Amino acid sequence: MRIRPQTRRVRKLDAHQTGGGVTANRWRAIAADLRERIERGEWAPGDRLPTNRQLMDHYGTTSQATVARAIAALVAEGVLVSDPVAPRRGVHVRSRHLVRRDLVAGLHMEYERAAMGNDEDADSVGLFEAATGTESSDLSVDVTYDSTVADDVIAQILGTTEGAALLRRTFRYAIKGTPHQLVTSYMTREVSDAAGLVGASNERVGRGTIAQLRSVDIHIDSVTIEIEARLPTASEVRELAIPAGVPVFANRRVMRAAGQPVEVSFAVVPGDRIAYTLSVDLGKEAVA
Repeated sequence: MRIRPQTRRVRKLDAHQTGGGVTANRWRAIAADLRERIERGEWAPGDRLPTNRQLMDHYGTTSQATVARAIAALVAEGVLVSDPVAPRRGVHVRSRHLVRRDLVAGLHMEYERAAMGNDEDADSVGLFEAATGTESSDLSVDVTYDSTVADDVIAQILGTTEGAALLRRTFRYAIKGTPHQLVTSYMTREVSDAAGLVGASNERVGRGTIAQLRSVDIHIDSVTIEIEARLPTASEVRELAIPAGVPVFANRRVMRAAGQPVEVSFAVVPGDRIAYTLSVDLGKEAVA
């Protein structure tokens, strides 16, 4: 990546830095210059910034703390973003990638794909990409599995006992390097073991839970989704790189088979990165 030569204005400001420490004038000047360069299009949304060492050389400073403070300020503003799960990926220009998602159509698509039974063909394009129009090359999904036990809320939703063994799956979606959504799924160990979901290596991202459960004759026949707008928690701000003042959509989805809840998932999406639509064919739904 090309680094522009130092400007005279930035060189002059070195007089405000003493002993390699951080001064307000110095880090603010660097932050202002980076912001200006981003606005001019030197780096496009999703582009990775030069390393701290490269920026230190560019701005003629020996203080890594000065550059880090400038970057932290731009991250707080929502200009830059860093991935808290994989910090080695570096700092990127935040891309406000607005995704439009039809919740009803998405569920029908997932259900119909599962009913087809030929997952290899159906999953050539993942469910998220097909539902949102996102390019596969722009999407990354990190998946983790761990064991937990049901608290009173999860136990009530899944119709199990408090303290029952559960599988917790966590999906972290990012589009062009910017975190997009965080999804946490819970199901009893009896259900997850039957479906062969014993580790993250067994997860086929883009296949969908309905197909995974259908493969072991657990047929999802109803889904309930609740959507709540609220302010993010501190951990959500960190994990999703949410700028100050931006609310989130918190979605709870419960899947049922023969009237019994078998999976509940919680999705959190920053409010400036999603537009939900609901398209219902009333004639078709009435007949169904």
